[in-house]
Amino acid sequence: MPRIANPVSTEVLLARNQLRTYLAVKGNSEVGLSRLSGVAQYTISKFLTGRIKSLTPDVRKFLVYACNGINDGGERVTSDPRILRALCNAWDGTEAGIGLLAITINALAPVIRQAQVKDAQAA
Repeated sequence: MPRIANPVSTEVLLARNQLRTYLAVKGNSEVGLSRLSGVAQYTISKFLTGRIKSLTPDVRKFLVYACNGINDGGERVTSDPRILRALCNAWDGTEAGIGLLAITINALAPVIRQAQVKDAQAA
């Protein structure tokens, strides 16, 4: 019976992007992350290349190290008046509008993270 490819979840794609962002910073590497997390380097590589298509326990282990700090500060962001003002200006007051805002912000995330990496490398 032929295998049917399962679509990769959004959570996995976001985790992969966060890992790439972590590795793009000077001084971070797959080998270093392997040493920190205790997960084999080839597992990190397989996740990056898409051969591992889910968030297995080993993948979650190294993501704790790679994504540490990326998602911190959520409360600070949501309480920032500039963010609140921008959201209020963009939101049409509907439930569908909330969904569209979330999709838009998620679509911009790689652009914002890449800009942060470039700023860090320039410094």
